[in-house]
Amino acid sequence: MLNQNELMDICEKIKATMSKTEIMDYIDERINEKIILLKGDIIILERQTNKKIQEIAKMLFAKGYLNKEDIDKINAMEPFTKIIN
Repeated sequence: MLNQNELMDICEKIKATMSKTEIMDYIDERINEKIILLKGDIIILERQTNKKIQEIAKMLFAKGYLNKEDIDKINAMEPFTKIIN
């Protein structure tokens, strides 16, 4: 990851060689690339969390701490998928 000084150096070089329109297009592309990467990271974290919650719910259901109604309520919550039929 770039620190602030490195980012400022890059910005100065870009300003010296590109027009404002080209700069804005370049920045827009870079931001969009970062957004795509962040979305992927969020999806991965969400899936990992979902798996943990599914396993916990299965364990609690198997031990009798949760009933079918509780499982149905958990399954109804977004973004969780169906745990037990």
